[in-house]
Amino acid sequence: MRSWRFPNAGRKYFASRIINLEWVKHGAGTHRISPAFSDVTDDAGHTLITVYGAKRPDGKWSLMLINKDPSNAHEVKIEFDDGSGSPARRFAGTITTLTFGA
Repeated sequence: MRSWRFPNAGRKYFASRIINLEWVKHGAGTHRISPAFSDVTDDAGHTLITVYGAKRPDGKWSLMLINKDPSNAHEVKIEFDDGSGSPARRFAGTITTLTFGA
């Protein structure tokens, strides 16, 4: 797992690099963006984890999860639902993680 920490001036630049070079692969072909959601909320009902899903040209899924809770890490369970009414599938296999921020 890589962890990137940068001063305020470079955060937007490095966030855009992570999105374009890690989450999706710039210049690799057509990516399919898929709907994704999180049910992790605080006591007031605010969503704490924002999720973005992309299927890359190489067939691999890439998920970007953004924790909007600056004080706590949250456990997540990832499921894939193709909308056909069949049971949701869970992820199995090797994953690569990248952390940006604290």
